[in-house]
Amino acid sequence: LAAGVIQDMLVVEGQHVEKGEPVARLIDTDAKLALAQAEAQYNLQQAEVQRAEAALAAAKTNFAKPLSLRAALADAETLLSKTELELSNLPFTLDAAKTRQELAAVNVRRKENAGEAIPGRILREAQGELATAINAVNELVAREPLLRAQLTSLSNKRDALAENLKLLTEETRALAEAEANLA
Repeated sequence: LAAGVIQDMLVVEGQHVEKGEPVARLIDTDAKLALAQAEAQYNLQQAEVQRAEAALAAAKTNFAKPLSLRAALADAETLLSKTELELSNLPFTLDAAKTRQELAAVNVRRKENAGEAIPGRILREAQGELATAINAVNELVAREPLLRAQLTSLSNKRDALAENLKLLTEETRALAEAEANLA
């Protein structure tokens, strides 16, 4: 027998009943609510298990194939190579800029020596070209220490990413955490 509040009496006192025949109907609202709550809790737990299984599968994949680390390492190596190339080309670029500066200086002197035969606008254009050439040389001279610092920084970053790829620290932690969540 189950405890509860009677909704309907199906027999009267003194009536003969067969074994297994219902004698009363209980109000089952509380039982239905408890069942619905238990089913909802079960479904929630099933979804949590599926989420944990998906997290574990992702962690195993990231551990086995750490593509994001490899991509970050490749990016760092690319930037390092570009910086190395720019630094190795800097002396040639600087020589070319110095040559342009010397030619611009000669051009200005010739125009100044020509005096009134050259219009003032042409002399100002030549002086502007000389100023631009001087600025280009100064910028290239100032770029070298910056490139060297960038080279050091990128080299350190590449080394750190390579070490991280070798150790797989974050991937190992994520895998252990996903396994623990599923247990």
